[in-house]
Amino acid sequence: GERETMSKDDIVERIKGLTGSCFRGKGKGYDAKISIKGTTYFLGNYALGADSGLAFDKCILPLLDTNFSRGLNFETIEDFEYLRAAEIEATGINVDFDTVLETMTIKVSAAVKKIR
Repeated sequence: GERETMSKDDIVERIKGLTGSCFRGKGKGYDAKISIKGTTYFLGNYALGADSGLAFDKCILPLLDTNFSRGLNFETIEDFEYLRAAEIEATGINVDFDTVLETMTIKVSAAVKKIR
């Protein structure tokens, strides 16, 4: 379906609300983390908040027994892509997604192995 265009404030609020995404300060990006049973696992540092939110989702998905989307930041990959594009437009920060995904996959896989 068609989406309403998000205002800069909407984007900021949506990014702030992402689980496992921690803003490090201007120019320092976002740390992605997941806490399980009192232990925090680092899932990488990302220039975009949307990417750190996706790292959290990618970590939690293999740990869930059922295919459920509650507790995830993005219900669909389209939701993620939409927010990422809006964030790039609002901030001017553009990072190649394939490069990000490569790093994310390594970090998330390492965390999942430790957690399991």
